[in-house]
Amino acid sequence: MSRATEQVAYELLKKLGISFQKVDHPAITSVKNVPFSLPGPQVKNLLLKSRKGKQIYLVILPDEKHADLKQLAEQLKEKRLSFVSEEQLPDLLGVPAGT
Repeated sequence: MSRATEQVAYELLKKLGISFQKVDHPAITSVKNVPFSLPGPQVKNLLLKSRKGKQIYLVILPDEKHADLKQLAEQLKEKRLSFVSEEQLPDLLGVPAGT
């Protein structure tokens, strides 16, 4: 699978007419530790996998919400969901944790 570059992402945002502001920051692995504030609603991204790891789900929530993995598993007709390991992130998303 080819990986998109940062430049390709910016070009797509410009092409789609989506305004953005780049903020360089250290890795953020918890919304509780964000060292800055941004305008507008903030979200957190959770990368989850099915019990046997065959299905991967990207769940995007408002930063103040807590994910109920049991309820989410039921909604997705999965027996159980768990977080993808930090080591799997680069292979799945092409980025390290906290990016």
